[in-house]
Amino acid sequence: MRPFRFQLESVRALSEHAEASARLALATELAAGVALGEELDQATSALEQAWNVPLVDGSVVSAWDLLATDAYIQRRENHRAEVIEALLLQERKIEAQRALLVEASQRRQTLERLKLRRKAAHRAEQERAELAYLNEVSLLLHDRRERDVL
Repeated sequence: MRPFRFQLESVRALSEHAEASARLALATELAAGVALGEELDQATSALEQAWNVPLVDGSVVSAWDLLATDAYIQRRENHRAEVIEALLLQERKIEAQRALLVEASQRRQTLERLKLRRKAAHRAEQERAELAYLNEVSLLLHDRRERDVL
């Protein structure tokens, strides 16, 4: 009997490749999320520093100085809000990529289970054929011995 050959091997290989690509894409999205988290920490730190800028150092503070400080703090707050928005968007991207990875993994596992079932069926068929052959050989040997005895 011929050796086992899974007819969907190329599909299984493509499925494996798709899962690896999805895993790589998820890793890329996670790295981008970590980078945005670090950027958020930096933006928060910059905002805290902007709030702690001393306005009075013994000299007179003009309205322009107050406006400039207020504008600087507003820019820091806006930047932090933009980073938070980008981080939320990145978290949605990560979840979408995670779902794609789960789907690709499930497809690959389905094909792996199918391959194992077909391999087991092939092995069982091979064993049945071998058993039939051995039964035939033993029957022929038994008949030959019977004829030799007579």
